[in-house]
Amino acid sequence: MKKSVSLFLCILCCLFPLSACSQPEKSIEDHVNLALEQFGKPLGEAFEGMKLPGSLEEAAKPQYCLLVEDAVNVLGKQSNVALLHLGRHEEGQELTEQKTESVAYSAFLDGDYAYPLKLYQALLKAYGEAEPVTGAQSFGEATEASLEAMKQSERCVGRWEKEDYVIEISFYVGTSASGERLDSISLDIRMPDELLDLPTISPDGEIIG
Repeated sequence: MKKSVSLFLCILCCLFPLSACSQPEKSIEDHVNLALEQFGKPLGEAFEGMKLPGSLEEAAKPQYCLLVEDAVNVLGKQSNVALLHLGRHEEGQELTEQKTESVAYSAFLDGDYAYPLKLYQALLKAYGEAEPVTGAQSFGEATEASLEAMKQSERCVGRWEKEDYVIEISFYVGTSASGERLDSISLDIRMPDELLDLPTISPDGEIIG
């Protein structure tokens, strides 16, 4: 009898690998901590460390980052993952050799205005009150109706600045190639600017050092 039950459970896990037989859903802290573990690693090593699906060659096609679409489930939303180097690029260095300084999770919403608030509340519970961001609406005052009412190029942002990393959630209203409204949400975990080797830019936008 025990063997029959074990065989039945095994068959269920094979047929439904993403159901009850799959691993528990990761918390928002799990996703943030996994991103933080990649900081300082070469992008190619971070790709392997996050166990992202697909090939490294396919992920490198954007040429400025490693991007994997529909790579992970973040609190119930299938999301893209981008691994980026934000500072100066060493001459002759391959993309996959550059140091990981940002991990971003992102997804299109397709009218799901409840999800950004769910993500914000999870971050609020885990990391406390968010800091205000100049030029953007605050998630602390956002509702599903207010997000839906936002216009093109407007953003709603929540930011948590820690000693050695920054967490930022951003809801953005964009447009598709056909001109249709395209709402997206991103969760960016990155190094603070003071820890990055950023170039100096003059007031007119010229890189001077």
